[in-house]
Amino acid sequence: MLTSDLVRVRVREGRLKAVEIRGATREFALEYASRVLATSLNHEGARRVDYEQALGRIAVSAPQRKLALGLQKMVADGCEFSSSDATRAVDVRRALFETSSDVWGMLASAEDFDGGLVLQRVACEMGAPAESLTEEMFGDTRDAQRLVRGCGFTAEQILERYEFSQVQAVLLRAVKVVAEVSGKDVGAVRNLFRTLKFRRLLFLIQELENGKFRVEIEGPMGMFTASQKYGLELALVYPAIAACADWSMTAEVRWGKDRAPVTFEVAGRGGRSSDQEASVRDEVSRLMEDLESRLPKGWSVGPGSGVLNLPGVGLCVPDLMLVDDKKRKVQMEVLGYWSRDAVWKRVELVQAGLKDPVLFLYSQKLRVSQDVLPDDLPGALMPYKGVISAKVVLERAKELLNR
Repeated sequence: MLTSDLVRVRVREGRLKAVEIRGATREFALEYASRVLATSLNHEGARRVDYEQALGRIAVSAPQRKLALGLQKMVADGCEFSSSDATRAVDVRRALFETSSDVWGMLASAEDFDGGLVLQRVACEMGAPAESLTEEMFGDTRDAQRLVRGCGFTAEQILERYEFSQVQAVLLRAVKVVAEVSGKDVGAVRNLFRTLKFRRLLFLIQELENGKFRVEIEGPMGMFTASQKYGLELALVYPAIAACADWSMTAEVRWGKDRAPVTFEVAGRGGRSSDQEASVRDEVSRLMEDLESRLPKGWSVGPGSGVLNLPGVGLCVPDLMLVDDKKRKVQMEVLGYWSRDAVWKRVELVQAGLKDPVLFLYSQKLRVSQDVLPDDLPGALMPYKGVISAKVVLERAKELLNR
């Protein structure tokens, strides 16, 4: 993914717009991407520093410098670099330092110190060639990484990824994002909702009369403390939005050194395939496994059944569903941990008339009392500390069913 310093945008009258790559600039981008791709393939097995030095020898004019660096980043993301042996590097450096210290203490003057002899001595003790120790002592640095496999994309694919990644980089600075997606492609919309859940984002979904869904997502710059991690999660949900058949997105963004408020808009038609379907969060998967081991006879647990919709108020996307021996159902949603606002939105949904029995699970750190929802409503709150207790979940689910 691109970083914000590599994004090519213009700001005019409070609107942020990505600079289009066309004409001579597009020809340059494709040619340059082809050369970088070839360099990555030709340097398989080489150190990362040697590969990057080779890239530096490709001539680029000053006006195209930012674009070139962005394309380099896209190619690098498609390469595979070896993991460095950090433990070995630390051991080598420690041995060299300790041996040097011992030798230094026995010398009459600094001029008598011979680094080569120290290296030979350590190499003998560690049973390795002296030449290899010179490289291994810095084996945990970025430059020492090996390019295991070059990027296998085409120049056109790299350019497409660059343009796509520019949008993601802008979202890292978002205060709020509002997306409208068509409900025609049920699979893509369902995957979007699951991705929002998997990324633990603060969001509100409403079904519109024109068959579309409106999704409001809190941005990292709109939170009490700007979170880089949250911003990355927001950027990673963009592929799921772009995978919908008909979509548009408007983002309120803080841009530049002075964090000036600007508006960013982008839309698409026809759908763009997402890299992968949303996975199930670890805590949800763990809870389902724990429940399965504790379920009474005739009970079952599985993924949540679609979307619970309260027209004019909002939607709820359950994570799991419990079914008892009488075929009665309890939906369960494991909320994110970014803000108390997520819990209060679910409370409002139940108070407004949501009829399905739903159990909302959330961290005690959000400091919301479970007594906020009275016992005469079908929804209930369940705070938890650390790992979610399947035993307590079953107890609360039974209470809901018996109301």
